[in-house]
Amino acid sequence: MKRIFILAAVACIGWTSSLYGQQTKINALFIGNSLTYQNNLPELVKKIAACDGTQFSYNVFALPDYALEDHWKEGRAVKEIKSGDYNVVIVQQGPSSQTDAYLLLKDYGLKFSEVCKDNHSQLVFFMVWPSKARSFDFAGVYRSYKKAAIQTQSVFSPAGQAWLTLWKTHPDFLLYGPDNFHPHANGSLLAALVLYGSISNKKNLQFVNFEKLKINSLSADELKLLVSAAEQTLAMEKK
Repeated sequence: MKRIFILAAVACIGWTSSLYGQQTKINALFIGNSLTYQNNLPELVKKIAACDGTQFSYNVFALPDYALEDHWKEGRAVKEIKSGDYNVVIVQQGPSSQTDAYLLLKDYGLKFSEVCKDNHSQLVFFMVWPSKARSFDFAGVYRSYKKAAIQTQSVFSPAGQAWLTLWKTHPDFLLYGPDNFHPHANGSLLAALVLYGSISNKKNLQFVNFEKLKINSLSADELKLLVSAAEQTLAMEKK
């Protein structure tokens, strides 16, 4: 298997002691697979943060088909967390709706959670989505990621759930990419909106500015739909 390693340039920055404090700087570590690096989702989160006046720096450890178990055993992501440079660590693996995959998500989530706590980082579970062929399984993906977040006392980010929210009113909105599993650019942007809302504890995303985002493939009206779906999804989640 061809291995892809993405490492974004990052600067060490300061932050408040609380994830939800009045911070203007966030240093995040993304740990995942192609669902994270497709369409450069971390950079989309950075652009959204900039609209909110937040300086968002990041590193990415993402490899094809990797689960949290693979990252844990490889060790580089763990070593990076232990550097103490991050106040947010965002993790994802595959849909994980099946029992065995959920247990791995939870068990290795617990391991990462302990390392994060020791290094003053907030762990965030980035809920993804099933393949289009298994679109009936969104509820299972939601359940697995939310349970893992609760059991590890982490932040749950229902990014995949926002896809369903949007489809309730606009069922033909393109979110899947050509292979019907990886996200279209629209799907990644919607996920990024929810991720930033989860990290910053903001349910109002009206600060997102079409001109500042500079996404040529997206119209202003389409962005409004994505923002609305993200807001509705975030509003449905209890603190």
